[in-house]
Amino acid sequence: MSLVRLDSVTKSLGGQPVLDAVSFRVEEREKVGLIGRNGTGKTTVFRLITGEMEADGGVIERMRRARMACLSQMPHVKADATIFDTVMHSFAELLELEALLGRMEEEIARGDESLLERYGHLQEEFGGLRRMSRSRRVRW
Repeated sequence: MSLVRLDSVTKSLGGQPVLDAVSFRVEEREKVGLIGRNGTGKTTVFRLITGEMEADGGVIERMRRARMACLSQMPHVKADATIFDTVMHSFAELLELEALLGRMEEEIARGDESLLERYGHLQEEFGGLRRMSRSRRVRW
């Protein structure tokens, strides 16, 4: 099954056609590079795939369980930040909750059963955040 499929997609910006009847698909486990000159529609294709922008015509299908992330071409980041730090910034809430759950697990293992109910609720919240993060677009 395709992760994403575009069929005869058209898109104009400012009255100028950017994409005209574009069709392609990306299958599971494929690695794809999108290469082209400036102004040829690469960013527009990504915005259509992520749902940030709607096509003027054609069909765009996305696999529901597919995870998509899109890093801005010109992200606003700290000068000393690594690429990893920049990408992971989007998942800060998830990582903080994961660390809290880890600390709680240590306390529970030491015999503090008073944390069990709260731990269960936080696990549910963590699961929900993980599902949301799978389709989150990375932005700053």
